[in-house]
Amino acid sequence: MRFRAQSRDQGSRQGFTLIELLVVIAIIAVLIGLLLPAVQKVREAAARSTCQNNLHQLGEAVHNYASAHRLFPTGYLGDKPLTYPAPSYNGQLVGLLVQLLPFIEQEPLFRQVTSGAPSDWLTVDRVGPSYDSIAGAWNSRGAKIKTYMCPSDGVLTPSEVYIDTMVVQQTGPTSVTTFFDGWGLNAGPFGTTNYVGVAGYVDTTVVGYEQYSGLLANRSRITPEQATTAGDGLSNTLMIGEYLGDSDVGPRRAVAAWIGLGTVPTILGLPSPAIGGTFASKHTGIVQFCMGDGSVRGLRKGIGKSGADFLTYVFMSGWADGQVIDPSTIGN
Repeated sequence: MRFRAQSRDQGSRQGFTLIELLVVIAIIAVLIGLLLPAVQKVREAAARSTCQNNLHQLGEAVHNYASAHRLFPTGYLGDKPLTYPAPSYNGQLVGLLVQLLPFIEQEPLFRQVTSGAPSDWLTVDRVGPSYDSIAGAWNSRGAKIKTYMCPSDGVLTPSEVYIDTMVVQQTGPTSVTTFFDGWGLNAGPFGTTNYVGVAGYVDTTVVGYEQYSGLLANRSRITPEQATTAGDGLSNTLMIGEYLGDSDVGPRRAVAAWIGLGTVPTILGLPSPAIGGTFASKHTGIVQFCMGDGSVRGLRKGIGKSGADFLTYVFMSGWADGQVIDPSTIGN
C-alpha cells in the first residue's frame, strides 16, 4: 500500500502587518539602546585592564633595568645643567622609554635606535648628540610599540604636533616655567606613547625644589638602595603615569612621541579636562599610575594646582621629600 504525503494548504498563511513590523523594529531598537552602554562598559573595563597591565610591565622593566645597571633609568637626557635664564636643547633628548626597550622584549628596536650613536650615548652623565642627528634613532622614530599605548586612547596621529621634549626653564632663584616642544607633522610619523615617567614637582636640578624630585626626572641617578630606603616608601611614590599630550576631551592637537618625551612633572596638577603637560587618560574619572614598587593605582581626575589634594599629589610624586601622605584621599 502506498502512502501519499498530504500537502498543506499554503494559501491561508499571512505575513506581518506594517504595524507589527514597526513594533518589532521598535523593540529591537530599545534592546540595542539598552545593550550598547553595557557593551561599552565591558570594552572600557577590558581597555583599562590592558592599560593597567602595560603600566605593570613598565614598572617591572624599570626594576629589571635597575638590577642590571645598579641605577634606575633616568627620566630624560636633556640639559645639564638646566640653563638660566633661557633653556636650550643640549643633550640626547631621549628618555625613559628608549632605555626600557631591551626590558620589554624590544632588543632589536633598541639596537636600531642606538645604531651609529656613541657607545656611552645613554649614560646619564654624558651630554651627547640629540637623537635627530643619530641616523638609527631618527629612522626608528615611527615604530609602533603596543606596550607603550593605552587601548582607550586610539589616537595615533594628531592634527598639529608630536611632543618629544619637556623643557624646564628656571626663571628665578626658585621660580620655574615648564613647557613642551616637538615636531610638526611635516617631520613624518612618530610612534606614540601614553606612558611617561614622573619627574616630581618640577625636576631634579631646579634650585629650591630638589627635595620634591621624582624617581624619573631629568638626568636623575638614583640607586635601588637609595630608592628602597627612602622614608617615603616606593608603594607611596608615583613612578610612571598615563599621558595624552593634550586634553582628554575634544580633538587632539598633539600626542607624545616615545623616542623623546620620557618624563612629566606634577606642577600643573591633574585637572579635568586635562591640558597639555599634565598626566591624563581617556579612562572615566581616573588616571592610572605605576607606583615605585610596581603596583598600579588610579588617581581621580580633577586635582587643581593648589589645595590639600594637590599637595598630596605632589608629595606622592617625590621619592624622598619625607612628607607623610594618605594616597587614598586622591585615589579612585
